[in-house]
Amino acid sequence: MTIRSDLLDEPLLNDVTTSQLHSSALPAGEHTIKITLTDETGKEQISFITLTIGQSDPVAVLLQPQNLISITPGESIILEEQSSDADGDMQTREWRRWLVTGNYEVISTLSSDSIQLPPGQHHLSLYVEDSRGACDDEVHTNVTVQSSLAEAFQSHLHARHAHRTREEHFHRSSSNE
Repeated sequence: MTIRSDLLDEPLLNDVTTSQLHSSALPAGEHTIKITLTDETGKEQISFITLTIGQSDPVAVLLQPQNLISITPGESIILEEQSSDADGDMQTREWRRWLVTGNYEVISTLSSDSIQLPPGQHHLSLYVEDSRGACDDEVHTNVTVQSSLAEAFQSHLHARHAHRTREEHFHRSSSNE
């Protein structure tokens, strides 16, 4: 069995057995489907059907980063998604970093990417849109990039405090004599 659509260059199915279930995705539009059945003697039977495939909206699927993930300073953040659009007309993919002003900046347009962000909390989202302007709800995630400055600052304070304690101890010992 061979199945073709007048809207596609390549057959949907080519020389497949009729004893198994087959599936295929079609783009939106009105298709004239040609079904050719060929038996073992080479005789053919050809049938035509008309199918109307409606437009579909894209579906945003964010795989990484996981929500509320915390990473060490300098570590890369992996952006990974598997968004889809059944009629194959997805046009826009944006990874967005939201700013405190309520605006956003696009940080990547790739399906999979690796980025670095400065220390702090970051609100990220994945936005997808198709050729008709249809879009799915944006998928959001929050990432914390830890700061190495805090640890260095704390150890500096601790060392300073320990130094003061030694001086006070020396002063007390001298004044008691």
